[in-house]
Amino acid sequence: FATPGHVSVFKDERGQTLQLNGEPYFIRGMNWGYVPIGTNYSYNFWAEPEWVIKTALDKEMRLLQDMGVNSIRQYNGIPPKWVEYIYDQYGIMTSVNNYLGRYGMLVDGRWESPTNYENPNTRRAILDQVRTMAQRYKDTRGIIFYMLGNENNYGLHWASYEIEALPKGKRNEARAMHLYSLLGEAATLLKSVSPQRLSVWANGDVQYIDLFTKLAKDVDIFGSNVYRGKSARDL
Repeated sequence: FATPGHVSVFKDERGQTLQLNGEPYFIRGMNWGYVPIGTNYSYNFWAEPEWVIKTALDKEMRLLQDMGVNSIRQYNGIPPKWVEYIYDQYGIMTSVNNYLGRYGMLVDGRWESPTNYENPNTRRAILDQVRTMAQRYKDTRGIIFYMLGNENNYGLHWASYEIEALPKGKRNEARAMHLYSLLGEAATLLKSVSPQRLSVWANGDVQYIDLFTKLAKDVDIFGSNVYRGKSARDL
């Protein structure tokens, strides 16, 4: 029997379905954050006193509930206790997202941007973050899945001797090989620490889907951020 809040991918001859506790689960989700007027990106909602967090969540989650939202996306800074509170009180599940260095990161005490997925120290630092995330949330109620990245394939801009030695037409794919191999390692690590959880990759459109298929076999779901206007065309 599935444990309460158990999420899985069910496959049969008709295709694949995301399921919650054995029943089809259609995600009606959104990114959600709490940023009061007068604050900016540096504001940390989760560092507020508990009564402030609870008051804000009770107001906001009721609004989301009334909209029909059943899932929200959070960076992995949200404390597990509040993931469980949102789930227990409002039935809203949380996707915890590690960006895999999408917007730069600290490596050996130095800010690296753009992130160099070729650098062994960078890869190690990212995998350490992923391991910490898995260990932190592995027993948390209300997690729908782990999300990895956010269209990282649009940020492959680092320079190195090895990359610059390649013909110009092959440099981006070489960078992408490093990104998707790291993604594969991250997903395998998640499964080893938290095997009951699904992982989702947030790709930019379907670019490099061949490399994803080849190098990231432990990712459960391929997600795509699409900016094609009114029509999805050939998506």
